[in-house]
Amino acid sequence: MSLIIPDWVAHTSVDNDDKDKKKQTTIFSLSVHPDGSRLATGGIDQKIRIWTTEPILDAAAESIPGTHKLLSTLSRHTGSVVSVRFSPSGRYLASGSDDQVCFIWEYDPHGTSMGSFGSSEQNVESWKIHRRLTGHESDVVDIAWSADPDDSYLATVGLDAVINIWSGPSQDGSRGGFERVRRIAGHDGFVKGVVWDPRGNYLATQSDDKTLKIWRTSDWSCAKVVTEPFQHSPSSNFFGRPSWSPDGGYIIAANAMSGPVFVASVIERKTWATDLKLVGHEDSVVVCAFSPRLFKLHGSRSDAAPATIVAIGSRDQSISVWITGIDKPLLVLKDVFDRQVTDLAWASDGVTLYASSTAGSVAAIVLDPADVAEPLPLSRSYHQRPNIQTLLRAASLAPQSMGGTSQRPNVLQPRKAGSSIQPARASIQPARAIPTASGGPSLPPPANAKAGAQRLDQQIQILANGKRRIKPTLIGDDSVVAYSAPLASSSNIVTADARMDIDIPGPSAASVVAPSQQTFSNVFVPQQQQLPQQTPQQQLQQHQQFQQYQQFLQFQQLQQQTGSHASFSDTPMPMTYQSDQSFDAALAASRVSKGRGKEGRTLGSDLPRETTSSGALVRPGEDGDFFSKGLPKALSLPPVMGTLRREGEGGGVVEVRNYDGSRPAELIVYDTEATSGKVQWMDFLSCFVLRCAHSIAYVTVAQSDGHILIYTSKGRRVGTIALDSPVCLMECRGAVLMVITSAGCLHRWNLQEDRELHRPISCLSLLTGPDDVHNIILHSNGSPVMILKTEQAWTIDPKKNSWTLIASGWFADCSSLWDGRSRGRGGAGGGGSSGGANGDLMSSGGFNVADSGGRWREPVKAIESEINSLVVARGETGVKPAVKPPGEDATRAKDFTLATSLRHLEMRMQAAILLSSKDEYQIHLRAYARLIADEGLKGLAEELIREFLGPIYYTPSEDKERQKWESTIFDIPKRTICRELLGIMSKSRVLGGMATTYVELLKNMG
Repeated sequence: MSLIIPDWVAHTSVDNDDKDKKKQTTIFSLSVHPDGSRLATGGIDQKIRIWTTEPILDAAAESIPGTHKLLSTLSRHTGSVVSVRFSPSGRYLASGSDDQVCFIWEYDPHGTSMGSFGSSEQNVESWKIHRRLTGHESDVVDIAWSADPDDSYLATVGLDAVINIWSGPSQDGSRGGFERVRRIAGHDGFVKGVVWDPRGNYLATQSDDKTLKIWRTSDWSCAKVVTEPFQHSPSSNFFGRPSWSPDGGYIIAANAMSGPVFVASVIERKTWATDLKLVGHEDSVVVCAFSPRLFKLHGSRSDAAPATIVAIGSRDQSISVWITGIDKPLLVLKDVFDRQVTDLAWASDGVTLYASSTAGSVAAIVLDPADVAEPLPLSRSYHQRPNIQTLLRAASLAPQSMGGTSQRPNVLQPRKAGSSIQPARASIQPARAIPTASGGPSLPPPANAKAGAQRLDQQIQILANGKRRIKPTLIGDDSVVAYSAPLASSSNIVTADARMDIDIPGPSAASVVAPSQQTFSNVFVPQQQQLPQQTPQQQLQQHQQFQQYQQFLQFQQLQQQTGSHASFSDTPMPMTYQSDQSFDAALAASRVSKGRGKEGRTLGSDLPRETTSSGALVRPGEDGDFFSKGLPKALSLPPVMGTLRREGEGGGVVEVRNYDGSRPAELIVYDTEATSGKVQWMDFLSCFVLRCAHSIAYVTVAQSDGHILIYTSKGRRVGTIALDSPVCLMECRGAVLMVITSAGCLHRWNLQEDRELHRPISCLSLLTGPDDVHNIILHSNGSPVMILKTEQAWTIDPKKNSWTLIASGWFADCSSLWDGRSRGRGGAGGGGSSGGANGDLMSSGGFNVADSGGRWREPVKAIESEINSLVVARGETGVKPAVKPPGEDATRAKDFTLATSLRHLEMRMQAAILLSSKDEYQIHLRAYARLIADEGLKGLAEELIREFLGPIYYTPSEDKERQKWESTIFDIPKRTICRELLGIMSKSRVLGGMATTYVELLKNMG
């Protein structure tokens, strides 16, 4: 094994302290060209640099005078470049940045070599911008190309919680292509990683909403949501890059946790199980990367299954390399960098690994096959999976376009008024050569040779009024070539060697009717058996059933023609009908009018589900009734989202659907998950809905006109609250409702008691800008917790009726008691979830709504963990604290540390009281007493003892109106606590005498 860290592979900038000196800056991402000759890096300096790898791997080549090490510098981004990826063909390079843009760069062998603007560096080779992809509303964090050599598709993900799927280059090689074919808004938090299935059936994305989601490429439905390894994962990582094994059998997911241990989770393809975990790193796993080769272990049998190698990079500045079949890491490299690892990339040889870091350096690790395993040829790796391009096109990855072209499939073409778009029952596609097992091209056989020769005779029917009409003719499957279904495409032939070795259960052969035995015509109910007129919903259900059945028959026909053994889990749809009779019965049942029975009517249960946009319909500054009122806005207003969804405390789900204004908004409450749950009740609203909340007893919605509607859990509207400005945030826990308006006012009500808990309290004094709010949570005791980007956390003191500081980044820099290794796990740490992991699609405008369930076990620790995440993020950007501890005078520095530690513990105790955290209060009180005793602070010790000792002549039976001292705290007698504190102080050499005196006094008081 060789470890190489070339000092000349770096992104540099001018040092602020020394203008003549350059310093290395963060490298966020790197990628290796498929031929292994080039290495691309992207960094915080907004540049992409392309290096030649020969001088990196060969010291002799590096020493040759005139060797071109830096081939090109690309500087068209206006923000930090956080992701770079070479395409499988090597022709293109995709780059994503926090300027919300993805560039597609194309190698230009005939281009003029020019330096980047404002730099003296001269480019040796030319890369030009082929396309500029816009569609994200925040940082483009990760990019992934589909694993076929034709660069068929590209996926981009970002901090806007959106997944964009782009088509590949135009088929004729001309300038164009790269059109967006699908936008998926299926995550509730920042999406920080994406990877394609090498077999072409799935796409996996990892998000801060504590999930890794598997998407089917056939219809972009969600095949699986993996949550178990990420329940307690931190949200402070900027990346969470998963990887898929070259044979498609496993996914390695980053940023996973096994209890308190940081791990990489192994997700097995067949069942999506997460039983295996790779353990050993001391901090979060940031990136995982499988070697593109399969390996044969030394000494293994000839028929043994091939092995795979995976590399893992962590925030603990280390890299580990694992190989299947061995339960320990093959290699562990600690302290390779001075700071955390950001990205990993393998060369096509399968044994050369490149790594980047926030320290601004790159490392190359070269494994020795003699010590590891024998790499199998790349053809062997590809043989383990089917022709991915064929599968992607057969699955109709791009949705059926209405007249679009092959280069721009998602562009709508104009049509004449009155004309309609009809599904293509038959289409003739140009023959396309497909590689066969022998390597030569072969033309796909026609789907049905007799289809073109058949002619259907039109039957004219004369109606009673004398008009003529063409009598419909039912067409069997022998006359249907292609239907508007996912299998209809220009290249839907799977070659015999394109096997899918996936053992996922599907319908058995006995339960499937072959196309030769079942035709489209004989699935219709005979005329004499037809039932009464169908409702629109029943017609829609029948149409969907027909579509599914037709797709299934086409898939069966495709299997017979090609001999493919694709499993049904990888087909576009499941088949649930077993025979003609069962299908006819299902159709007949769908025609039967649904009676109410004894269950009673549920408002909204008979309406069909509609697909609505989950993106923004209206944004601040655009047309909208509440954006144009001229109201004061201290906080950024959220956009009007197409779909809002929140999970309730009792397990139900509230879903709001906003439309474009031509129809009312809809409020629907389900008993379980919104995708499959039963409708409990619904309502129609006249305005856009900005926010919604769902507690055990109440459902509340905030409208764009500033009104809040209050419903009981059964759907009865019990109140409407009118505010002076629209709501930016709303949370409901139990009977307590909290809102913060765009004018910066906090309101809280007890809905059960029908009263306001306090007068409106302004947040303006806490904020320096409209987007300062990082996180807001309504705790279980009704206390609001506001976490600001200024590294402060505030809550309401009910006695003072004002904001009180309960956590500060100041103590992270100065207090010796601060836990610097804690991270915000689940939003504000603890049991929460970041970014609305409860299904909240409303997080926007600077808010990161964390649904903690209001039941943090350690709320003070959870809040400090979230503050620490902000401090760590600030440190990674190189920003130093504004106020530094005194360092010149040793005595002053010691007193400074002691004072900040005391203030830190005092703030923790105050926070524990306000958040009703009994256990944390006792822990911090003991630590406070212990610190006072160790330092011999007699004045503080005596004052603390007197507070818990109380008045000498106190009797609990006295009139409560005259009581000035509360005898208990958290239902614990204060004098019981006083005895414990005296026990701690009696061990102090300075305070021992004073403690003995108070112990005697406490005994005399009884």
